Amino acid sequence: MSARRIKVAVLRRFTLNGTIDGHDPLGVTFRITGGDRPFRLTVVTVNWGRGYDAGEFKRNVLNVLNRVDELEYVVLLIQELDEADEAPEHELLRKAMEPGTTLVEWWTREPIAVSPGVKVRRQRKTMTMDQGSVIGAPHGTGPRRFFVSCVAFIEGVKVGLGNQHPHRSLSDPKVKAARTRGETVTRREVRALVALCDVVVHGGDMNDTNYPKSAPNERVANERGLDTIRLIVA
Repeated sequence: MSARRIKVAVLRRFTLNGTIDGHDPLGVTFRITGGDRPFRLTVVTVNWGRGYDAGEFKRNVLNVLNRVDELEYVVLLIQELDEADEAPEHELLRKAMEPGTTLVEWWTREPIAVSPGVKVRRQRKTMTMDQGSVIGAPHGTGPRRFFVSCVAFIEGVKVGLGNQHPHRSLSDPKVKAARTRGETVTRREVRALVALCDVVVHGGDMNDTNYPKSAPNERVANERGLDTIRLIVA
């Protein structure tokens, strides 16, 4: 955590109006000052959904990437990549990304993509929930879930990033118990980022319209339905 006075303002909240499996990609543009120079950071959370063929997936990808292509610094928090899909989504998305993009824990279903030119360190994945069949959850609950995180160094500011996609079926007691354990892991990982960084931005598709805070000074930067982007200024 820095002794400098880092300030973060929300300049814009937006959706990309391209519904994918019931989700509109959700974004926030922040203005961050107190580092080497002021800069703008845009964070988008996008659930790529299930059951899309290659053509549909490419159209969804381009709808997102073309909208953020000219922005200063961009982070994508990605969920459900290659989850019950025909298309080879990891490979198709990687090829569509700008050369030099950092792909954090890329072969998970919850990776993070960070703009070219940004130094990214402390890339890690931490399991939050085991797959549905292991915890005895209802059929279709989904595979093992991770909290994917990293530290990005942007204009002298350390920005912690986190992404996840907890299981659904909140009414099922086994899923509920697994989610409670996962929330404990999330709090630990988010607070570790807060201790290391000037600013922390985390989120994803939480499968919950009221996901609890992971740190006392956390605030919602943008939220719609199950999707959220949270901000913490350390």
